[in-house]
Amino acid sequence: LHVTSSLKIGGAERVLCDLVRALKNEFDQSIAYFHHGPMYDEIKSCKIPMYKVKGHLSQYDPSFFYSLACIVKKVKPDIIHSSLWMANIASIIVGKFLRVPTIISLHNNLEQDGSLRNIISKLCLPFSKKVVAVSNEVASGYQNRFGYRPLVIKNGVDIKSLNKKALDEPVSRESIGLCARNFIIGSVGRFEPVKNYKLLLLASAKVIKKFDYVRLVLVGIGSQEAQLRKLAKDLSIANSVIFIIGQSSYKYFPLFDCFALSSAQEGISIALLEAMALGIAPVITNISCLHDVIENGVDGLIAPAGDIDVLAALIEKIIKDCSLRSLIAQNAEKTIQNKFSTDMMIEKYKQIYRKIYK
Repeated sequence: LHVTSSLKIGGAERVLCDLVRALKNEFDQSIAYFHHGPMYDEIKSCKIPMYKVKGHLSQYDPSFFYSLACIVKKVKPDIIHSSLWMANIASIIVGKFLRVPTIISLHNNLEQDGSLRNIISKLCLPFSKKVVAVSNEVASGYQNRFGYRPLVIKNGVDIKSLNKKALDEPVSRESIGLCARNFIIGSVGRFEPVKNYKLLLLASAKVIKKFDYVRLVLVGIGSQEAQLRKLAKDLSIANSVIFIIGQSSYKYFPLFDCFALSSAQEGISIALLEAMALGIAPVITNISCLHDVIENGVDGLIAPAGDIDVLAALIEKIIKDCSLRSLIAQNAEKTIQNKFSTDMMIEKYKQIYRKIYK
């Protein structure tokens, strides 16, 4: 039984879809989810039983846990595999009560969860059968805080499927008000504080004022959309920033000349992996020059987290140096092919399932 907090658009949800689709002929699977979203239809197409978990008075009242327990009793799983914070905690509690071994996947760094959630995690995580982190950075954070290191299974992308999706519904530059002359900085992700799009807008403003043909395309959805639009207007770059709201990102990737990621730290961004797999040179920010995916200067460029000037300078470097951009793009594609395919990720999860089942 897979348990997830969300079927909305996001990296953890994308990994769940890929996992379910790849395992459907080898494992009997079911899904329990808390919040509906666009990923529902994709999973439903795999003909996997799906159950919505909800409370009577509010989302997470006591009846919520009873609802999840009833689903577990009905499905009778050998293993519960959960992802995202609330799903992890609820699965550990219900799994412990019903004596079903639980695997939990950690997609976020501890700083993203907050102090109260960290306290709850510290109390609950020891009761899970296996704890999996999606990156070395996430694993190190838990090791430093909780005293033990989770197993690392790095996120991966289905390169063949990704290329097909990117070419199935091509989008022309003209359809979104752009032309061949424009250099497009693209980014994909939720418009939420953790993604720090404010930083990307501030850095892009510096670049756009030097190169009037540069455009920033933001593909996503989230609570900060209005704030980001206002900031673009305040920075006098509103006409150079295009927001693509609630659309599939795949058809927009081929438009990008470079891919930008401005969050301070993440587990492993699926959007970053997808951009690299499609041969797009990435420019990102991170708290360290050591990154789980990118080797700085080889298959991407890394700016210190929060540094507007360095991020702007690196984007400018990518714009001006076509040879460097091409080399980084080629190396990025090779990195994903060699290290971050879904086949590698899924095989490691299968090994865990089989080991626990035995």
